[in-house]
Amino acid sequence: MSIKIKLTITNIAVFLLIIILIGLIFFSVMRASLEAEVEFEAKQACNEAVFALEKSVYADIYVLRSVAAREMFTTSNHAIEEKISVLQENISLFGYEYILLICDGVTYQITRHAYAIKQPDIEIGDYSNNENVLFGRFYDNENEGVLICERYTTDDNINGMIAAKRPAGWLWSGIASSLSLIDANIMISKQSGEVLYPTELVNSDTRFEIGDDAEEMAWATIESSEGEHGYYAISLLAEDISLYVTSYIEPEDINDQLDMYVFYFVVLALCGVLLIAVIVYIFSYLLTNSIVELSAYVENSQTVIGEMPAKFTKRKDETGKLSRSFALLMNRLVVSMDEKEYMAYHDSLTYLKNRYKMEQDITRIFAEKRSFAYALLDIDDFKMINDIYGHTVGDMLLVNLASIFKGLISEDLDVYRWGGDEFALIIYGETHDQYRAILENIMNEIEENFVMFDDRKVTISIGLCKYPTCADTYKDLLIAADKALAKAKTGGKNRYCFYNEI
Repeated sequence: MSIKIKLTITNIAVFLLIIILIGLIFFSVMRASLEAEVEFEAKQACNEAVFALEKSVYADIYVLRSVAAREMFTTSNHAIEEKISVLQENISLFGYEYILLICDGVTYQITRHAYAIKQPDIEIGDYSNNENVLFGRFYDNENEGVLICERYTTDDNINGMIAAKRPAGWLWSGIASSLSLIDANIMISKQSGEVLYPTELVNSDTRFEIGDDAEEMAWATIESSEGEHGYYAISLLAEDISLYVTSYIEPEDINDQLDMYVFYFVVLALCGVLLIAVIVYIFSYLLTNSIVELSAYVENSQTVIGEMPAKFTKRKDETGKLSRSFALLMNRLVVSMDEKEYMAYHDSLTYLKNRYKMEQDITRIFAEKRSFAYALLDIDDFKMINDIYGHTVGDMLLVNLASIFKGLISEDLDVYRWGGDEFALIIYGETHDQYRAILENIMNEIEENFVMFDDRKVTISIGLCKYPTCADTYKDLLIAADKALAKAKTGGKNRYCFYNEI
């Protein structure tokens, strides 16, 4: 997996973790915000409903007070029919269900087009100024409604009362006068919990219950024959009519709105993740592109590592550091490999080419079909020198001898360390005279320049075999040269011998 992909995945994982944390906070804050908003709207709707209801009640109270204050009700010289006629006009004008007129102890039930003497089934009594509105019924066989009562006194101190009844449905019509409450969930109930509005909840078995702190958002339940259902609700008491006005909210409404916000948040978060992924990938590509170019260059380039282009090594960023470090490492590796390759083909004591290198060179010469002579060189009495002077002196002798050989190496001569006190020579040429000239030059150089030990002269013996006259394989060359060297040793040492002279 590339660095770009890893970096992109890592950033996405971190971003998702941040989104989850933000999401949890967002969910909590939004739920609290929604509940606060719902509570505010519910409280506002509840206050408006109570205001609209009390406004309607006060309007009716004002109407009845105006009627009761008229001269025909405050003086005793007006016939009852005149009073009834005035009240029928008010019924037609303001839409009362009926009006009761209590005069001289007689109760008249007045409708729009008729009236009758009909005693109420309940005791109306005397109402004080703040108790002239209630919810109930005058007669047992009728539905409950809003009862508005107003006293009057004639000039001869006869007390009377005008009482108007509104149907229960009038409660909602009063509230609906406020246009902002048309879509609000408003409930009207008695202090006992009996629901009066909305009509679908009006049932003798239906009861509404809310917590102690009704003026704050609280959990409320409506119990009916169909079971119990919960709401978030705020209730306010309409004191003039002793009814509760409640604004309630379905829990599902809050949850649905919260789900909508969560959906928008998730969509926005996914878009953010996608955008972050694209941005991170692009930046990762820009950051790692130089490394990719460096890798491609190293894989495909055939040039020396030390010649790495300046566009890599002169960069000031991490890629530049990596390039310089890599170039330094490779240069050291090349040096190390060169050293190891050198040691693989050279003797560790004399630093002359070794037997393995000689074998390769002879194989190459065979392939080139060149004429040459192979010679095997041995130091005379080397074992005795080691025994007398020690191996350290023997090694020094080999090193000094190798230094002479190195000075003689040319286009016509290669020198190799064969092993022990033996050296191998490859002499290029066609004739024995060429070979003799080179061999005699070697022996003269040793005789003139070599160190003497206690007046003991160090000499060498050489055995030589020509290719392909004397031998045409590597193995045969070795055997032939060894036999020629043995002949030189037995012939008195300090000499050379050709194989064909044996």
